[in-house]
Amino acid sequence: MLEHPGRYLEREYLIPLGIAPTKFSYMSKIPAHIITGIVRGTKDITAEVAIRLSYILENPPEWWMQKQLDFDLERARLKVNVHGMRSLLLQQAS
Repeated sequence: MLEHPGRYLEREYLIPLGIAPTKFSYMSKIPAHIITGIVRGTKDITAEVAIRLSYILENPPEWWMQKQLDFDLERARLKVNVHGMRSLLLQQAS
């Protein structure tokens, strides 16, 4: 299973740079409760947060959004039951 992008943020940026989530919150102007939630994996990275992360960490916001999307899709695949569903296109062809 993919890891939450907040775990990646912590492991690849905050820990190596020795920056606590509260300090990162101040630096990025992202509220502390949001950063804490993201790092814990309980809050998702929104487009606004992705823009702020991209500015302070010098990578594209699309990169952060893609990490979140990949995580969301993997999480959904584990939850969604598609058993018994049939493709609409296959039904039309019959």
